Formats: sequence, C-alpha cells, structure tokens
Amino acid sequence: MAELDVLSRPTDKANSVQEKIEEDAIEPLEEERVMEKSNVKKSPNSCPSKSITSPTNNQNSKPDREGHCYCGKERNLNIVELLCASCTRWFHESCIGYQLGKLVPFMMNYVFFCKNCSPTGLESFKKNQALFPQMCMTAMANLMQITFKEGTPKSKFSKDKHIIPFIESHWEGMTTTPRRVTQSWHATILRTLMKETNVLFAYEESQDEGPLYSLLASDLTQIKPNYEAMIRLGHLKMTDMGVTHASGSGMKGRSAKRKLPGESGAGPGKKGRSADVSAPKLPAHGYPMEHPYNKDEYRYILAEPDPHAPFRQEFDESSDWAGKPIPGWLYRTLSPASVLLALHDRAPQL
Repeated sequence: MAELDVLSRPTDKANSVQEKIEEDAIEPLEEERVMEKSNVKKSPNSCPSKSITSPTNNQNSKPDREGHCYCGKERNLNIVELLCASCTRWFHESCIGYQLGKLVPFMMNYVFFCKNCSPTGLESFKKNQALFPQMCMTAMANLMQITFKEGTPKSKFSKDKHIIPFIESHWEGMTTTPRRVTQSWHATILRTLMKETNVLFAYEESQDEGPLYSLLASDLTQIKPNYEAMIRLGHLKMTDMGVTHASGSGMKGRSAKRKLPGESGAGPGKKGRSADVSAPKLPAHGYPMEHPYNKDEYRYILAEPDPHAPFRQEFDESSDWAGKPIPGWLYRTLSPASVLLALHDRAPQL
C-alpha cells in the first residue's frame, strides 16, 4: 500500500500542474472576451442584433436590392414599366436593353425576365395577344394617369369618347393582333364592358355623357400580368431558381413541330409536295449557305425600324395603311453590335 501511495503522488502532482496551466490559459481568454464586450459597447455604429457573416458566405446569395429596376429607383406610372416574372420587380423601359418595340403603360399581356433572373444573363420579353378585357383595363388605366398628370383627375370614361379612341390609336402597342379593318370590334368592347361589370369594371349612367365605365379596383400599381395563371396553365413553371419558361411554351403556332427529313406524315400513296421531304436540305458542313426562305421563295432578313425614314410619324398616325403590309423603306437591315452563339452548332430542326 505504501508503494502505491508513493507511485500515485507524482500522478496527482502532474494533474494539479495540468489544471493550473489550463486555468492560466482560460484567464486571458476571459479577459479578451471582456475587452471585446467593452469595445462593442463603446462603438457607436455597432448593431448587436445583426450577426456578422464572412464575405465568402454571401458570394452565392443574391443581394437584397431596395426599390425596383436596375437603377434602384421607384416606379414611374407615366412611362412603360415591365414586371419580371421571377423576382417580381418593376423595370423602367428606358433601363431595359432589349428592343421592346411599341408598348403602352399598364399592359398585362406579356412575359418578361430581367437579366438578373434570366438563365442566359440576357433580358427576355414576349408580348402576347391581348384579350379585350385586358385592353379595356389598360386603356382606362392610361386615361386615369393622363388626366391625373394634366391636373384634372378622372376615373369614369365613355366608351365612344374615350375608351375606343384610345385603343384605336394605340392598337399596335397594346396587342399583337393585326389591326381590324372594320369597326365590328366596337361592339365587342361594349359586350366586354357589360359582361365584366361588377367584376373588373363599374358602370354609371350620366345625364350629360351617357354610360360611363371605370375600374372596379382603382389602384393602378396593381395592374400587372397574371403570372400565377400562366404557371397554372403551364406556360411558365416554378423551379429552384425561380420562375422560368415552360419547355416548348414559346413554340406554339405553325412552326411548333418541324418534321425532320424522312419524317413525312403522308402515306406512301398520297401525292403532294411532301414527296421530296426526305431530300437532304443541308450541305456537308452542316449549315445553310443562304438566308432561310419560305415556299414562295421569300427570304427573311432581320430588320429594325429606321429612325431616319422620311414621313415616319405621318405613317404611324395614318390609318390608310391599316391591315396592309408595312412598306420596306420604313425599315433597315439590323446590324447588332453583339450576337448570341448557340451551345450547339445548329438547331436540331435543321
């Protein structure tokens, strides 16, 4: 037993020395913590409720930008603004680099993605065919904003004196539908206003001006595309990165499905122009030498409106060319400063 006590004493002494070293090491740490607390209290710009994170943790996170648009400014109802389908921010037309064409404020028939939300890093915009209720809402919203800007705010408007003239003068900017040659759409406007009364519009009979219509919801900032309905209908889809175009949603129409060489739908005994579809359309290097053209041998060259064309304003304001082809002297060949390269050599349809 004595030998065991003698052997255990050095061990106890070593443990006590180790505890002493650990206590001496803890005391400076406690002093440093006290100094840090005192420094935080003395700093006037400190914010103890917010945790400080390293810059490396925030490199992949999107910054919380205040306001709207790339410029960070608030909305301006006097100009055209587009709502991004993904980040739900409004962007001024003057800040968008995409060639939008003719537009009017308070439109509802488009899909827009800003360059911050687009997977390609470029803005994308598509104007769709507008329904008559949408055109009536856009017209009334613009009339309200115009009268407010002029200092004589009005919210009730006549179908014949205000709504139809506005739609007629801004038809190309409001919809992709070709301008109607006849005036049969005036009756469609009346049926739309009557059908959507107490749903979208309010009706009031005036002794001086006759029937007057107004927006049931007068908050102009809430007029926007119904992206939720587009998601339900499958035109848009929700992903981890946000809202994106649904696959094949933009391919509706005559060119929705192009047949590859050898994929003829006609039977062997059916006559027609599809007999030579299986003939090779491309040279050996895999891309066409000429511009694409249609069955009538018309070639297509990408063009843009010519700002220097003579009598441009007179043509825009005239109704003589309604429903007729736009003359070629109003346009010029597009020579963009930059081009986009596909990930593949050519489109699979070719």
